[in-house]
Amino acid sequence: MQHQRHHGGGWHISGMTEEANAYLSQGMDLLTRQRAFPEATMGVREIAWSVQGPRKKRKLGPGRRPNFVLDIQDAAGEVYGDGHPQQAQLVSLLARSHGLIYLFDPLGDAQRATESFNFLHSALTLLTAQVRNRGGLVDGRLPHHVSVCVAKFDHPGIFQPAAEAGWVTQDHEGAQLPRIPRERGEQFFQWMCDDFRGATARLVRDALQTYFDPRRIAYYATSAVGFRLAPQHVFDYRDYVQEIEADGRKYLRTSPGPINVLEPLIDLEDRIHRETNRRGAKPW
Repeated sequence: MQHQRHHGGGWHISGMTEEANAYLSQGMDLLTRQRAFPEATMGVREIAWSVQGPRKKRKLGPGRRPNFVLDIQDAAGEVYGDGHPQQAQLVSLLARSHGLIYLFDPLGDAQRATESFNFLHSALTLLTAQVRNRGGLVDGRLPHHVSVCVAKFDHPGIFQPAAEAGWVTQDHEGAQLPRIPRERGEQFFQWMCDDFRGATARLVRDALQTYFDPRRIAYYATSAVGFRLAPQHVFDYRDYVQEIEADGRKYLRTSPGPINVLEPLIDLEDRIHRETNRRGAKPW
């Protein structure tokens, strides 16, 4: 809905099942009315949503209306580790997918040392074996398009170092939001790995660029909740932190304004569609 306000053209998301619709409604209420975060994931929960976008303009003929299914295996990170009984099920879904979204948490991953990298490497090893066995590798790499989302861009522990290092620009209109320009997304991720996070992050970067074609990877600085805005609905560098803690739980000070949450999905679908057209394969 916010995308419609800022960019024009509405995107409609609906559940493929009653459970998925309930999850969507409950999540909306949790974030906008209660201004609270969901509980940590336990086990595995499969949810699928239908995503339909506005018709894209073309120079000749009617434009295309994006329409795809976002299939989420909502699983705790350790499920992707070696020996977990549900790991094979998750990897099989990844093998059947056309595009993947990798969430890189610069803060949480740092606290868990190399654990998140081990989960990633284990999953990529099994994924490569499955795709290889059916003859799906392309030049020895996985064929998927990937959106890498550097999470928690709103957090002072991420935003302030990025701003001080010169990666952040600010809009001159509207809410005057800060952002990482899209064309600098990859360089920002490289800086995050080389100068900000260090060895473990470099392993993540090397794994992504080894198992996937680097030309099929796009990078985004994202935030699920965005920045706290001043009463004039503009960004204020002196008071931008959304998250507060009370009674042992984390809450939002204002309604969320997600940053680069929908865009990685939109771009991913577009990249897959354009490649499918070039190859003359069946539409996705």
